[in-house]
This record gives sequence, structure tokens and C-alpha cells, in this order.
Amino acid sequence: MFKKIYLLCTLMALNLNPLSVDNVSSQQVINPKLDSFLETLKPSLEKINDNIYWAEFFDYSNFGFIIAQDRVIAIDCGWWPGAVTKALQELRKITNKPITHIIYTHGHADHLGGCAALIEGDENVEIYASKDFERYRDEIVSSKLPFIARRANDTFGLLLPKGKNGNAGTGAGPAKYQGKAGYFTPTKFISAGDVLKIDEVTLEVIGAPSDIDDGLAFYMPSQKILFAGDALLRIGPPISTPRNERGRDPMLWLRTLQTFTTYDIDKALLGHGTYYSGSEEINANLHSSMDAIQFIYDYIVRGLNAGVSREDLIANIKLPENLQRNPNLSFYYHSLKWVTRGVYNNLAGWYGDDYRELFEIHPNDEAQMLVNTIGGVERVIQISSEYASQGNCNFAARLVSNVLRMDENNQQAKTLMIKCMRDVAYKAESSSQRNLLLTGAASLEGTYDRSKSQPFVGVVPLLASVPNDRILGMLTTKIDPAETANVDEKIILHIMPENKTYLMNIRNSVLRINEQPVKTGIPTASIYKLDLIEVVVGMKSFDSALKEGSLKTAYLDDVTRFFEFLN
Repeated sequence: MFKKIYLLCTLMALNLNPLSVDNVSSQQVINPKLDSFLETLKPSLEKINDNIYWAEFFDYSNFGFIIAQDRVIAIDCGWWPGAVTKALQELRKITNKPITHIIYTHGHADHLGGCAALIEGDENVEIYASKDFERYRDEIVSSKLPFIARRANDTFGLLLPKGKNGNAGTGAGPAKYQGKAGYFTPTKFISAGDVLKIDEVTLEVIGAPSDIDDGLAFYMPSQKILFAGDALLRIGPPISTPRNERGRDPMLWLRTLQTFTTYDIDKALLGHGTYYSGSEEINANLHSSMDAIQFIYDYIVRGLNAGVSREDLIANIKLPENLQRNPNLSFYYHSLKWVTRGVYNNLAGWYGDDYRELFEIHPNDEAQMLVNTIGGVERVIQISSEYASQGNCNFAARLVSNVLRMDENNQQAKTLMIKCMRDVAYKAESSSQRNLLLTGAASLEGTYDRSKSQPFVGVVPLLASVPNDRILGMLTTKIDPAETANVDEKIILHIMPENKTYLMNIRNSVLRINEQPVKTGIPTASIYKLDLIEVVVGMKSFDSALKEGSLKTAYLDDVTRFFEFLN
């Protein structure tokens, strides 16, 4: 507290001249280390041996092919069909055998969205996935889905202009829309310990929870090859993310890597990054990755036990020098500090052992008081500009953000914030930090067009594969709390062709949904699942569904009134 008071007094005492902010941003538009790393991510269909080819950097994630006697087996299928098609064209220079099997390492969109390019119109392709695939899929499908898409878009920089002053890529791989992502439901589910035999190809299934907990890896004993999925990488382990990936447990990830050390591996093919070759390189990086995960985890827990604040832990974390020197542990994706913040929050919750968090004040009120204490809006902008001109945009942006809290249209404050965001972004080693800052700057200046975002998977087939209650659950945030504070409206919705009925009740500013038999005395309506999906994703409204007859009811006035709350 005394430090804060001293800082305010110091700021008030400064005698600064008004400054132009035009000179804030440096000429550098990308961190040289990040730039050098991204320059290595060139698309290539790597020949591992005569029957295995690995497609690296055609897409955000890698995928590959096993050429068997009569067929081709694909391990994952990338994210965007346009990118996957380019890799397939290279494969077709080598073999014309049909792709009859696809094996998912896990359920992330970047490993399954591109399957349409590999299936090539053949509806009989077998698709294998973890027995936990459906559980993870159903967890993702919720009212939070738009947030997940928005945060991922911003983190990957997908809507930024392509190039070194915009979307230069990510630490995990190239990031750009290339076609319409799809979704294909697995046809067979497998578990750790299973052995897949397809023609002469034998793959041992390894449980590999890492970036999500449905992960699998596959070992080909005849050739000592590990298909590692996202468990082993060539970047600092992203054991937490800015979007708080559910099921990403550092200790489970570490145990997966420990399991890999028990196999005799000559090649490790990665979901992100250039493959590892030779047992010496593979084991060295397995152990280094485990050491990094263990160090981060223990550092945080040691601090928790000692009562060190979250912000101090984040500010002071450094990997041991031996790990810092390892080029395969550079945090070009999510920064080490961001990973630490995420793991801390997952372990300890929102309170960061900082008593200042216990004094509750509305952020708008705090901004107003701080600006007034310093000497008013012009004074804060003046001081912030001086710090920015001295190269301290991190502090300048935090300080001037108080002005934007008071008036989001203050042009001087906005201009300084935009320049500081870009200045910090262009210096960032982390692609995620860079992309989020550049996204924020473009949003502030009104040049960020979210209408150009594309679905990360085939939304309709994805929703068609999940239980009805998950689809209906996406409606709960559609109501206006103020409008529904004093209502109590109920309908029974019958969903076909499953013949399931759900009680939908709007009351106390919430929408509650429960599966149950039809009750008498409550208005009923019926709709086919695919029509419901079109309404939920915004392809049409409940009102238009009523008018066209896809939403049927004998209680038109009651049902119309109910669904008006969801429009």
C-alpha cells in the first residue's frame, strides 16, 4: 500500500511536457527469436521410411500416413481441408492406395477438422478414437462454445492480416483458414493397452493424457516409431493456456512422458514441431520436458506453501539455466509466465495471496479515483506518454487504461493504448501474447472484423452427435436476465426422432432444462434435432421455425411467448 501511495506522489510531482505518441512504436514488427523460429516451420511431407510419411507444417498441427499393403492409414487429419489437400497431393505422388482408416490422437479441432480432404467422399472410412473422446466432446459443447472459439481465434491470430506485422504464425504451427473445417464422428473406440492390427500394421495404443485427457499415442514396435500426438513437443510445455483447457493436468502430462521412456523409440512423430530422430535425442528431450513440467509445478506449490503471492511467483519464475539453454523448451507458444499463471489458478483458485484482492471496489470507481488523485485525465495521458516514450509501454498501458475505463472514446488514450499494445506485441517471444495484443489493438481501432471468423469444426454434424441436453444447454445464456427476473414460463419440448421430452422453465433470470416425461397442463412443442441445431447456431430463429412449421405446437401463443425470451 505504501508503495502505491509513493508511486502516486511521484507521478503527481513529475513536471512533464505534453508529448506526441507517434514515436512510441518501434520499427521492429516481430521479435527476432520468434521470427527465426517461425521461419523454420516450412510445409514438408517428411519421409520417415518407405511406408511412413509425416506431414509437417502444412497446417496448424501435423498429421501423417502409414502405407500398408492394400491401403493407407492416416494418423490425425489436420484442421483445414485446404491445407490437408496440399499434403495429400504430395502423398499421391508416392501412392494411390485408398485411405481406409483414420486414427485420432485426441479430440482437438486441429487434429480432426481436415478429415474431409482425406476421406475423399468414402463414407466407409473407419475412424478410431479414444473411449473418452465422446466425454470430452460433450464437455466442450456448452453455452461457453462461442467464448472458446473467440479466444482461440484471438490467440492464434486467425483474423489478423497475414504477415510479419500481423499473423506471422504461432509457436505451435501455421495458423490460417484454408477451407471449411468438418467433423466426422468416430466409428470405433479404443483404450490404452489395445493393439490395433490393420493388414500387416500393428500399433500399440498408449494412454497419453497431456494437453487434454482423452489423448492417445501409438507405438509401432516393428519400426520403433512413436506417434506422440501432442504429448511431446519442440516448445516449452504448454501445461496451461489462456483459455483454461479443461483436463490439462501437468502431472498427468508428466506421467505420459515417463511412460514414453519405457519404449524403445527410434523416431517420435509430433503433433506440433519437427519430429525427433534417434533414441538419444528422444530420451534427452523426454527427460528435459519432464524436468520443465516438474520444475514449474514444484515452483508454484513451493510458493503456495510459503504464502508467496501469485503475482510475485509469476514475475520471478525462471527455468534452471540448463533448461533455458534447451532450444526445444523455448516458450514461443504460451509464455512461461502465462503458463505459470494458469497452473497457479488451476491449483489454488482465484485468490493470489495478495490482500489487495480482498478490498472490493468497482473497477470504474477505482479508475476514476486514481485518475483524480494523479491530477485528471490530461495529466494521466501526459505521464503515460512519457513512460511510453521511454520504452515502458507495459506501465504506460496499465496507467492509461484507467482513462479508457472512464471514457472508452477518449481518442488520445485510445491512440496511446493501441501503440503500446503493438509495441509490446512486436517485442513478445510468445506468439499467443503477440496475437492477443495485436487483436486488442485492432479491436480498439475498429479494424478487427469478427464477422470473418470461421467455425473450427463442422458445427452441425458435431452437434448432431451430442446428447440433446448439451444442445439445449447452449440456450441458457440467450435470455435477458432483466427481462426474465419476474417471469415463470414453462413448455415441454419434444425432440425427434429420439422421442425425448424436456421441461424448459424460465424463472428468476435463468433457463432451466430437465429431461422428463410429458406433464399435463404445460404447453408442448416438437422439433426435429437437426432443426433445433439450426436454431441454436443461429441459422434460423425460433420464430421462423414456428412460421415454417419445423417447430410444431398446438399452443402457438404460449410457445411464441416463451421463445421470444430466447431471441
